Amino acid sequence: MTARRSLAWILTVLGGLVMGVGPLLPFVVADTPQGPLSYSGIAQEIGGDGWYFIGVGAALVVLGASIAWSRSATLARVLGAIGLLAAALAAAVAAIDIVDIIGLEEEVPAEAAGLFSFSVGLGLYVAAAGSIVGLIGSATALFVREEAPPPFQPPAATPTGWSPEPEEPPPPPSWPPPSGSPPAAPES
Repeated sequence: MTARRSLAWILTVLGGLVMGVGPLLPFVVADTPQGPLSYSGIAQEIGGDGWYFIGVGAALVVLGASIAWSRSATLARVLGAIGLLAAALAAAVAAIDIVDIIGLEEEVPAEAAGLFSFSVGLGLYVAAAGSIVGLIGSATALFVREEAPPPFQPPAATPTGWSPEPEEPPPPPSWPPPSGSPPAAPES
């Protein structure tokens, strides 16, 4: 396995794992008069975008493992292109979610403006980081090359009775038979 292929599959799998863990952590942290509230990425109160990150993370793990096990560089490149597209979409969703959460304070009614504040939770940053790592790993897979076959090595030792040099052929039979008496006929 080449170093480029190893780097591609390791980063793709690592990005998928990190992206899958992010939604389990808080995506949104809200400070309210009743105290702080946090919602994970899979909470339905905030739309449940975390399930998307978990799905794409699982897909990146499968794609990364397939890049590692593929024998063809062309297949590794195709898998890398699929992973690149999925990771790029996940990064875009994370960026949109971050912008949406930052803009939540503008949606609070004027009479409650100072009572609520919203911030982006650690989970969304972790999911975004995982998507970027997966993006880098998948992009690296686009540059995987075919592995060169090992150079030819002649055998170190020869088996008994065999030599790479041809033996001298036996001398040809002498014809006509030597002069003298003809060979005796077999008796019946």
